[in-house]
Amino acid sequence: MGGGIGLVSGAGLRLVGSTVAGNQATGGPQNQDGGGIDGDSGALLIKRSRVVHNVAEGSGAGIYYFSIERSLITNSTIADNRLTSTGGGAGMYISPGFDQPPLRITRSTISGNRTPTQGGGLLVGSAKLLISNSTIAGNRAGAEGGGIYSSGDVTANAITVARNVSDSDSSGGELGGGLFYSIPAPGFDLQNSLIGLNRLGDGTRNDCAGDDFDSLGHNLVSALGPAGSCQGFDRPTDRVRGNPRIGRLRDNGGPTKTIALKQGSPAIGNAGHSAPDRDQRGRKRDRHPDIGAFER
Repeated sequence: MGGGIGLVSGAGLRLVGSTVAGNQATGGPQNQDGGGIDGDSGALLIKRSRVVHNVAEGSGAGIYYFSIERSLITNSTIADNRLTSTGGGAGMYISPGFDQPPLRITRSTISGNRTPTQGGGLLVGSAKLLISNSTIAGNRAGAEGGGIYSSGDVTANAITVARNVSDSDSSGGELGGGLFYSIPAPGFDLQNSLIGLNRLGDGTRNDCAGDDFDSLGHNLVSALGPAGSCQGFDRPTDRVRGNPRIGRLRDNGGPTKTIALKQGSPAIGNAGHSAPDRDQRGRKRDRHPDIGAFER
C-alpha cells in the first residue's frame, strides 16, 4: 500500500520541507491507492512540502487518506500526479466520514493532476474539508469535477479555481470543469472565491455543475454554464464576468505557485471582510481585499 509512503492503521505522518515524487501504486488490489502517500486513521501534517509526479491505478495518485484526527496541509504543492484506471481524485482523495474532524488545506496549490474519472485535483467523499487561500488550477478529469469533485462537506474561503477541465476525453455530458457538487452531501459553501476559465474537453466554458452551491457572498464566476449548472451564486455581492483578467499559474513569490490578478480584474477590491488577513503568499490584504487566493 502506498507507492511512496504507506502507513499502517492509526499511524500519523509529519512531512515538513520534503518531497514525495515519482512513485507508483500499481500492483494488485492491495496496492492501487495512494501513489505518493497512503494513510489510514492517524493525523496528517504536510507543511512546506511537495507531492508530485506520482501514479496510481486506484484512487489518490498523490495522496489517499482516511484520517480520524485533525489534519493539515499548508504551504505545500500537490501537482502532476496521475491516475491510470477507475479511481478518483488524482491529486488527493479523502473520505474518513462526516463524523470525523475536517481536513484543512491552506496556502497550497493543487495543479496539473489527471484522472480518467472524477476529481482531477481533489475528490472529497464522505468527509469535511476546510480550504482557504489555495489555488486549484490546470487539473483534468475524464468525468466530472476537473478541479474538485465533492459529495462531501466543503467550506471554501478565498480560493482560486482556474483553467481546470472536466470531460477531458470529450465523451460528452460530464460537467463541472472547475467544481462539481453532488448531494445528499451536507453542502459546498464558498465565499471570496474566484472560479474562472474552467471548461469541458470540447472547449465549452463550464465553471461548475451539479447541485446548488451555497454562496456566502463575494464570489467571482466567469461562466454559469448550461441550464442546471453552477447554481447558487446569487448573492448581491457575487459577480459573473466572462473575463476575470487573471494570469497564468507561476511563481509570484511565496512558497507555492499562484495566479495573479491583472490590472482591471473584477476580483480586485471586491472580496468581503471575511477574507483571510493574508493571501496565499503571506502578503497582507488591504482594507478592500481581492477575491481569490491572490492579493494584487
